[in-house]
Amino acid sequence: MTTGHRVIRRPAKALRVHSILVTLAMMLCSGYQRITKRFAPQFLMGITAMAVMLAALSAIPASATTYTVTSLADSGAGSLRNAIASASSGDTINFGVTGTITLASTLTINISLTISGAGASNVAISGNNSVQVFSISGKTTVAISGLTIQNGNNTGGGTYGSVTGGGIYNAGTLALSNSTVSGNTVSATGSGYYVSVYGGGIYNAGTLALSNSTISGNTANGGGNDYYGGVTGGGIFNAGTLTLSNSTISGNTATSANDFYGSVSGGGISNAGTLTVKNSIVANNPSGGNCAGAITSQGYNLSDDTTCSASFNQPTDINNTPVGLGIL
Repeated sequence: MTTGHRVIRRPAKALRVHSILVTLAMMLCSGYQRITKRFAPQFLMGITAMAVMLAALSAIPASATTYTVTSLADSGAGSLRNAIASASSGDTINFGVTGTITLASTLTINISLTISGAGASNVAISGNNSVQVFSISGKTTVAISGLTIQNGNNTGGGTYGSVTGGGIYNAGTLALSNSTVSGNTVSATGSGYYVSVYGGGIYNAGTLALSNSTISGNTANGGGNDYYGGVTGGGIFNAGTLTLSNSTISGNTATSANDFYGSVSGGGISNAGTLTVKNSIVANNPSGGNCAGAITSQGYNLSDDTTCSASFNQPTDINNTPVGLGIL
């Protein structure tokens, strides 16, 4: 269904050409027996050339569709949720409205998709402090730009488990650019035994390219009592491959009210995978510090404490120097 969306389809001229060439090839083949030996080589060369053309045309992908979000409602005609449900792999979703979309449930993306917002200051997707905002499945390639992803919440508890990603959970290949991830929380409830809490803003288990973006005011919270677990990555926790560039990670926290035999670290960013950082600021992450885990610096990074010093080790990196950032 595409009701309520403006849908743009590109004409499939390649399919018509393909059909014509197939018909021509069949006609030529039917006359092969009537061609004299003198012209058989030329005929075969022509057939070969047409086969190459057909193979090339067969490789042309089907035309993609662009859906335009025209409603700020959580569901129904013109909504972002309906556009995601209607889309096929390779399609694009853009926005013809500005404002905040408040979710009642997580937006799950299980196909390759491009979501192009109207600017982080113009379009926000809110989890309403009750649900995770985006969950991106494995074996997908997704690009998200020009959005604010805010007020997501993923809460769990119990024994021998983990709670991951308040704003975004990514298991695919995600390019996130020109966006803001703020005010999201991942937390354990009650008395959690061996429960780990990862990634208040973003939990990355796949491949993430994060650029020209702000990660601020997110929290990883161990809850009331955290026994033998770990709380880490208030802004971002990376368990996969993450490239961070031209971005700011500020004002995030990793915390636990009563931490028994566990650990709290990486209020800004925590790494257990492969993480490369370039031309970025990691600062003002008061609880848990700015960095945890090994990070590869490509230079021009700034941290206002010492927790990134072992990783921000290039001549152009600066550590333990006030940044002067306000609330983002």
